[in-house]
Amino acid sequence: MERTLPFEVDEPALQRLVLSVGSAMDEAGESRFVGSTFTWSASTNSGRRTEVSVAVHRGATTIRIEERYGELAGGLFGGVLGGVGGGVGLGAGGAVAGAMGSLALAVAFPALVIGGSYLACRFGYREYVRRRARHLNVLCERIAEDLKDDRNQLSGS
Repeated sequence: MERTLPFEVDEPALQRLVLSVGSAMDEAGESRFVGSTFTWSASTNSGRRTEVSVAVHRGATTIRIEERYGELAGGLFGGVLGGVGGGVGLGAGGAVAGAMGSLALAVAFPALVIGGSYLACRFGYREYVRRRARHLNVLCERIAEDLKDDRNQLSGS
């Protein structure tokens, strides 16, 4: 997500973001300053990578928040579909179908388990990403408000 404010913030305002972003994210991250850009980034053990940047350029301040879930998605879909879908669906399906002597069951049972596993993963992943998007949107608004407050305090408004 991205939000552009129609004013430039000063360096002290950018430096104050170190504490507010870190506490809002509730996880350890790395902050750095390059020129007039503040960046905070973190990677979690679950495979989520987050980057928050605030850049001052040509009379504006741009807040950008990106979060990547590639490793999380790979672990979730690969683990659940491989473990449940492949293990239970194919393993148990083959055993049950063999015991009952049913070719239709040998095809249908794994298809249902794999399909159900995929739908469960997809639903869970979608809800997780939506919840994170709401959290990051609140963070973006909080940063914007903090920067506006800093600007108003400097101008005496």
